[in-house]
Amino acid sequence: MKPKENKKEFANIFIDACLILDKSLSFEETTNLSEECMDKITDIFRERKGGEFRLSTISVVFESENFKEILKENIHFRDIDKDINVLSLKQSEEDFNIQTIIFNELSKDNEVDILRLGLEDISNNYNIEINIFEVTDAETYIDDIDSKNDELIKILSNNEDVKKYFKSNSVNKLKLIYNMPWHKEPQLIYDFEL
Repeated sequence: MKPKENKKEFANIFIDACLILDKSLSFEETTNLSEECMDKITDIFRERKGGEFRLSTISVVFESENFKEILKENIHFRDIDKDINVLSLKQSEEDFNIQTIIFNELSKDNEVDILRLGLEDISNNYNIEINIFEVTDAETYIDDIDSKNDELIKILSNNEDVKKYFKSNSVNKLKLIYNMPWHKEPQLIYDFEL
């Protein structure tokens, strides 16, 4: 999502690759391998019409066999909205409805971004991942997060359009993930069986 907006971000693909080296390479060889890996990933997206513009970040980490980090490199792509404002993402009316409910409910008092929202390909889960960057009162917010989550689930569960959408897509679990980098537990996960 675009920060502080109820709009889907065009460049919303983030790739994290972790590669374990089974032999010792020099720093130069590892750097060359990292650049080659990033080029291949980018080429895959360039083969699709407009695909490279969907990329936001590519991160490649190389580790040794004992999981010691050797090299980490990131590529951040330009802000697509500054370059192309005629492209739009297909989003179902039902997904936009769910997105709007969440955005309106959670952004009342705090700076909230929806990082991820939608059906999971490999299961019948519907995932909602939310970044909560700033809150007015951190202690009170953490004390209230269970009730805020319960209220959000209640709102979604009682919405007839949402219920129909979940039923037609055989959704059996709602998963809410809250990212809070300012808290000692930076991620809270709630699973709700439907």
